[in-house]
Amino acid sequence: MDHTHIRAYFLAAVTTLLAILTVYMLGPFLVTVGLAAVFAIIFSPISRRLEKRLPRGPAAFLTLLVAMACLAIPLIFLGTQLFREAQDLYSLATQPNSIAHAQQALITLGDRLDTKIPGAHAYFTGLSSRLNVYVHQSAGMAVGYIGTIFSRTLSFILHLFVFLMTMYYFLKEGPRVKQGLERFSPLSKTETAQLFDRIVRTTSSIMSGTILIAIVQGVLTAIGFGLFGISNPVLWGAIAIFAALVPGIGVALVVAPAVLFLLFTGHVGSGIGLALFGVLVIGTIDNLLKPFVLGSRASIHPLLILLSVLGGISFFGAPGIFLGPLVISILLGLLSLYAPSQREASEA
Repeated sequence: MDHTHIRAYFLAAVTTLLAILTVYMLGPFLVTVGLAAVFAIIFSPISRRLEKRLPRGPAAFLTLLVAMACLAIPLIFLGTQLFREAQDLYSLATQPNSIAHAQQALITLGDRLDTKIPGAHAYFTGLSSRLNVYVHQSAGMAVGYIGTIFSRTLSFILHLFVFLMTMYYFLKEGPRVKQGLERFSPLSKTETAQLFDRIVRTTSSIMSGTILIAIVQGVLTAIGFGLFGISNPVLWGAIAIFAALVPGIGVALVVAPAVLFLLFTGHVGSGIGLALFGVLVIGTIDNLLKPFVLGSRASIHPLLILLSVLGGISFFGAPGIFLGPLVISILLGLLSLYAPSQREASEA
């Protein structure tokens, strides 16, 4: 084996080892860097507008301040309110009277269904006897999970610092980052540019056209629940954000049971008012906002968006709300290049 081959193998081995070591060292921050990339894409239009009047560095810094204001204030309010309402819900759910009423309701429902569905009485009676354990376990897990988030203060501060610094440099050095990736990309320069454009358009489409509207619908749901007397409105509003991603049903998964609850408990006026609020305000906001925020950008099927969000949360945790759609955006970008290549190969 000559000196040239030895040198090539040595460089390949050292490079591979250093790459593995780098990934291992930076592994704890990869999710944070991914989030920074997503939000840099979302807020890049603001940075580009500011760059018309300011140098790139100050424009990126002002954009970062805007992003912090848009993210920090709602998150602080939502986090503290969710923690408070989760504790209240835990206290209410674990009260003996509440559990006893729920158990009696299950037994009554089993008695009524037993004439039509044999075995319903035995099933609901057994469910009623286990309800106490289920309630304590579920409520305890929910409160404990929220409490864990708040308890990791030092780790949160560290990742927040990395997030802000990374987002700033993505905004400031975006063109240089793109050029660097193009240099190492195995694709042609044209294909790489098309891939980046597709990723940016798809990510913006998902974030602005779907998740942003889902957040708005969740906020409106919380407002409607607060206006018409449903307890823990912020908690239900947070649940409505995920419900809004369900194709064809949306926030009706949360609003409809609340309306039925108000009607069956004798609050007919509030029930009708919440139903009208849900149809006229929450239900129409999607049709009003989507053309405005989405424009001509690439649209993604709602089912794929829902699966990407849920799958992202399952794989990455809470940041998966944004990282799941980013992964789907990259995949769709690659597929958009792959399909024309396959057609050209088959024609040849």
